[in-house]
Amino acid sequence: MRLILQAEPVRVMASAGQAVNHLDERYDGATPDVRDHGFVIVDFGDGTRAMLDLSMFAEGARYQEELAALGPAGKIEALVPGPDRFWPAGQRPSPVPQLVESPRAPKGPRVTHWPVDPRPTRVLSEWAI
Repeated sequence: MRLILQAEPVRVMASAGQAVNHLDERYDGATPDVRDHGFVIVDFGDGTRAMLDLSMFAEGARYQEELAALGPAGKIEALVPGPDRFWPAGQRPSPVPQLVESPRAPKGPRVTHWPVDPRPTRVLSEWAI
């Protein structure tokens, strides 16, 4: 967000916990303290607010990743399903990645199917931003 907004955070609020993952593991006699769910809100100096909703145990959801940005012109969402190999064979085809644009005017969402690069994630410096 700092890169996109060219603004610095001025306040961060968060709440997280461990409910499902790694509870049955032990390292040096203790359960790992891996947070597997949480919410983070970040306020930026230019008035922008960002939020992260993290759940590491929602593999059964239609979309594994949901990113959204809201502003005075409307809302934009990127909906990314998990890898096809995780989708139950009897429920195929798996969901299609989508870009959803919902402008304030004219009203009504515009949905674009947006392919996801199957290769490993690229380093940010490789992208022309």
